[in-house]
Amino acid sequence: MSGNATTVFPAMATQTPMYMHTSPSLEPALFSSGMPSFAFVNTTPSVAPYLLVPYETDLSTSSPSMYEGITVGVGGCKECECPEEEVEIRILAPEQFGFPEYLEDAVEDYESLRSNVKINITEKRFPVDLRAELVAEAESKSEKYTGYIYPAQETGTLTDNDALWDLNDFVRTSEELVWPDLLSFYRERLAVYDDKNDVDDVKLIPLDGDLLLLYYRKDLFEEYNMTAPRTWDEYTSAAKFFHGRDRWPNGEKILDHSGNEISLLGNCVPRRKACNINAYWSRLVLFSMTQYQGSSSGGLFDTMGEQMEPLLGDAMVETLLHLANQVRFDSEGQFSDSNGCLQHSREMFQAGKCAMTYNWGDQVERWTDIDDNVYDKFIKTTAVKRTPGSRKVYNRETLKLESCTMELCPYGVYEEGLGIVNYAPYAAFSGWAGSVNNNVDDRSKQETAKFIAYLSNTVNENQVQPSKTKSNAFQPYRLTQLDINEWGEDWEQKFAREFAINYTDALRVVDNGNTVIEDRFPNAYLVIDEFESHVEPYLKDVFDGVADEGKGNRMKIVNNLNETINTIVTDYGPDLFEIYQRSLGAYEITVEDKSYIGDDLRYVGYSACGLVMLLDVACVVWTIHEWRNRGTVVRASQPFLLLTMCLGIALMCFTVFPVSVDDSWASVDLCDVACIGAPWLYFTGFTLFFSAVFSKNWQSLHILANPDSPRSKRLKVSREDFCMHFTRFYAINVALLLAWTLLSPLEWKREILNETQISGILSIESYGMCRGDDLSTMFACLIFAVNFAFLVFSLYMSFKCSKIKLQYDENKWTSLSFIGFCQIWAVSAPIFILLIKSAETKAYFILQVGVIFTTSLAALALIFVPKFSYTRQHKEHILRIGTPNRSSGSITPGSSFVSQTSTRSIGENLNAIAIDETIRPQHQTPRRRSSFGIQVLSHPGKEPVELMKLKSRLEIHKIAIADATEKLDEAKRQLRALKATSYSFPGSDHVYMKPTISSATTANKVVTFGSGSTEESRDESGAYYSITG
Repeated sequence: MSGNATTVFPAMATQTPMYMHTSPSLEPALFSSGMPSFAFVNTTPSVAPYLLVPYETDLSTSSPSMYEGITVGVGGCKECECPEEEVEIRILAPEQFGFPEYLEDAVEDYESLRSNVKINITEKRFPVDLRAELVAEAESKSEKYTGYIYPAQETGTLTDNDALWDLNDFVRTSEELVWPDLLSFYRERLAVYDDKNDVDDVKLIPLDGDLLLLYYRKDLFEEYNMTAPRTWDEYTSAAKFFHGRDRWPNGEKILDHSGNEISLLGNCVPRRKACNINAYWSRLVLFSMTQYQGSSSGGLFDTMGEQMEPLLGDAMVETLLHLANQVRFDSEGQFSDSNGCLQHSREMFQAGKCAMTYNWGDQVERWTDIDDNVYDKFIKTTAVKRTPGSRKVYNRETLKLESCTMELCPYGVYEEGLGIVNYAPYAAFSGWAGSVNNNVDDRSKQETAKFIAYLSNTVNENQVQPSKTKSNAFQPYRLTQLDINEWGEDWEQKFAREFAINYTDALRVVDNGNTVIEDRFPNAYLVIDEFESHVEPYLKDVFDGVADEGKGNRMKIVNNLNETINTIVTDYGPDLFEIYQRSLGAYEITVEDKSYIGDDLRYVGYSACGLVMLLDVACVVWTIHEWRNRGTVVRASQPFLLLTMCLGIALMCFTVFPVSVDDSWASVDLCDVACIGAPWLYFTGFTLFFSAVFSKNWQSLHILANPDSPRSKRLKVSREDFCMHFTRFYAINVALLLAWTLLSPLEWKREILNETQISGILSIESYGMCRGDDLSTMFACLIFAVNFAFLVFSLYMSFKCSKIKLQYDENKWTSLSFIGFCQIWAVSAPIFILLIKSAETKAYFILQVGVIFTTSLAALALIFVPKFSYTRQHKEHILRIGTPNRSSGSITPGSSFVSQTSTRSIGENLNAIAIDETIRPQHQTPRRRSSFGIQVLSHPGKEPVELMKLKSRLEIHKIAIADATEKLDEAKRQLRALKATSYSFPGSDHVYMKPTISSATTANKVVTFGSGSTEESRDESGAYYSITG
C-alpha cells in the first residue's frame, strides 16, 4: 500500500455503494438501523482472503483479477464534479501520541488532492485540555470546529449535548470510507451510539483499534512444557513459576535478547499512577467476572438492572487479590514516576527480561533505543493471545461469584482441565475516532466527514502493521489491516510469519460478541480516576510489603470505591442510567403490558373493605354506648368480647391494603414486604375473632358437662379464659407464619408471558404476583389447613352444645359465623390454586378482596345484627309497659311492670325480653357497668328454668288460696259475731257494720284484701315479678 492520491485495491469493487464482504472466519456483519447487510465469503485466500464484490455480482464468476485496476478518487467524486467553492475544515485533535506528525502529512496530502479544501488543525493536550475544550464546545453549541479527533470514550459527553452529526447516510453512501471493511465490533458497537431519538446512529468513524492482549515468551513456555495462561489463576501461577528463574531445564543460563544472563521477572506490567494505568488493569480482570452475557450487558453496571449500581462486590475483592499476587513478580521500576506510562515495561519485555505482560496491541511497537537483533529475537520468541478469563462470574441476581455454566456464560469457552471459562476482551480506552460537529452548516459537515473517512480508510498508510522504523499511534481496526497480504512486499523480512498470523488472529478476538466496550457515558473518566485512586495505593503497599492483605481490607477498599462511583452517578442525575444503556445499545423501546391491578379496581377493593370497617367502627361505638348506659343485651354478651371481635374484623379488612400493592407504584422491596404482611394481618385478625367466639363455645361445653355447677346458670367468659385460648391459637399461627417468613418468604416476582419484536419495538406481556418456592407453598397450605381445622372443631363443639338453650339464641349466631368462614374458605381455596398459577392478576385481586370482604361482613353481621334486634325489642317493651314506682316499693296500677290487663304469659315475657334490672328501690346503690353473662334457659340435665318458675308460682298461688280461704273463714266468723251484736237505725231494716280491712303478710308475699289482692315476689335472680288477682 503506497501512495495517497489514488490507490489500486486488489479485488475491490468501489463503483457501487453496496457490497458483499465475505470471510471464512468472521460472523455476518449486520449493520443496524437499516444499513446494508454484508455477507462474508472466501475466494482465493492466498491472494485476497477478504474480497469486496458488488452485491449484484455472481460470486461464482468473480475472481481477484476482474476488479484489478479500478480506482477510487479520494474526494469521492470525479474531478469535474468536485465543488469549486473553497471550504475550511477546522479539526480539534490531541497534541501527543504522534498525532501532530501524522496529521501534518495527512493534511498536506489531502489538500494536494482537494485544492478547494483548507484544513486547520488545533491541537490540545490530552486528557485535561482536550476534554475541557470538547465539553465547552458541546455545551455552547459552538461552530469553532467542524470536527473532532478524540478518544471514543468521550462520545457520551458530546452526544448528550447533541454535538455530533449522525453519519448514517454518509457511511452508507461513502465510497472513500469502505465502511464494511471495518471489524464488526468497531462498525456496529463502537461507532454506534443510541441517542434520544431511539435510533442507533453512527456518531464516529474509528481511526484506531484498542484491545488489551496477553504477550508471553513462547520459548519459555514451550521449553517448560507449560500452557499459556487461560485464567488469571494460571497467570499468577506462571508468573510465580518463572519469577527469579535463571536457568533452563538443561541447566544452561537464561539469557535476555541481548545475550546477558538474567533472573527472569514473572511479569512486567506498568503501574505508574499518573497514567491511570492501574484502573485499566483492574477493570480488565474485573470484567472477566462481571460481563458474561454479551457486550450490551455491560461490565461495570448491569444494563438490565433497575438502577445504575456498580458490579463490584466479591468480584472486585477477587480482582484485588489477583493484582496483588501479580505485583509481587513485577520489576522495581514499575511504580516510578520517572518512567513513561508504558515505556519501561514495554522495553523490559522486548528485551526478553520478563516472562509475560498484558498491554494494548501496540506492545509490538519498536522503541528507538532497541537494537535490531534484539527486536528480531523479541518478535521470534513472542506469542500473542487474548487476555485470560475467569472460571467464576459475578451472578447479578445472587451477587455472588459462581462457577461458569453454559447457561450462565453463553460466551464461555470449554477449556480442557478447567471447564467453562468466561472471556471478556477489553477494548480499553476505545481508541481514537473522528466525529463531525452537528452545529456547522451541511457542506462543512460533508467535507469534514470526507476528510475523516480519508484518515480512516486503508488508502492511507496508517502504520497499523508492526513497524521497525518508528513508533505507531494506531492499531488495526479493519479487515484489510489484519490481512498480512496487504502489509507490503517486504514485511516477511521484518517479522516472522508465525508471529504475524498469531498477532492478527489475537486482534480478531474483538469480534467475539462479549468484548467490553469502554464506558462512554458523560463523566466516565471520573470513574476511571476513582479506580486508579483506590487500586494503585493498595498495589504499591503490597509491592513494598506494608499492605494489609486480609480480605477485610480488600472489602473496605471495594466499599469505598462503590460509594464514590455511586456519588458520581447520583451527582449527574437519574438520566445517566438511560444514557449508559444507550451507549451500549441496550436501551429498547418497549411497549409492555404489565397486567397491573389498576387504580379503578384497587379503589373498588378499598371501598368494599372500607364499608365493612365503617360498620365495624359503628359497632364499636354502639357497644361502648350500650355498655356505659347499662344496656342489658350488651352487658349480657360481655363487651370486651364484642370489642375483641371488632378488632379482629378490622385487622382482616386492613389486609386489603397489602394485597393491593404492586410495582406500578411501589418498589419491589415494598412489594416483598406486602407479600409477607398480608397473611400476618389476615390470620392475626381471624385469630382474635375466632378466640372470642371459641371461648363462648368452650364455656358452653363446660356448662353442658357440669349442669349443677354454680357457673352453669349463665354463659360468662372470664378474661383469663379468653387470653388463654387466644394465646394458644395465636402461638400456633405465629410459629407457622414466622417459619414461613424466615425460611421461604413470599417475594414479588414479575414474569414475562410473551415477547414480540416488530420494527424495533419490543412488546412484552408480563404480570407481577407474590411468588414462593415449594416450601413457601407448603407453609401457605399448612396455615390454611390448621385454621380450617380450628373452625371445624369449633363447629363440632357448637353442635354438641346446641342442646343448651341460651338467652338471645347466642349459640345459634356464633355457629352461623363459623359456618360462614368454612363455606367461603372451602369455595375460594381451589380458585386460589387455579389463579395463582395463571397470569390473571385482576381476577386474583378480586378473589382476595372477595374473601376478605365476605368473611369480615358475615362475621360482623351474624354477631351484631341479632343484638341490635334484641336491644330494640327490649327498649320498645320498656316504653310500652311503663316504669315501676320506686318511691314506695309498690306497683302503680296502670304502670306496673306487667300490665294487669296483659294476656301474655309469664314464660313468654321472660323469653322475649331481658331481665330488667332497672326496677330497684331508689335508695339502692346502682351497680357498676359490668357484664353478667347470658342466662342459660334450659339444660338437658335439669328442668327448664321456665318450668321451675311456673312450679314456684303455682306454689305461691296455692299458699295465696289457702290464706284467702283462711281469711274468708275468719271473715265469716266475724260476720256472725257482728250479727249477734248488730244494731239498726230507727226506721230502717238495714244493719250497719263498720268496715274493716284484714291483711296477712308472709316472708315472700303480701296479700291485701279489699278492692283486690296482689302477690309480689322475686325469682332466683333477684328480679321482681308480681301476680295480680
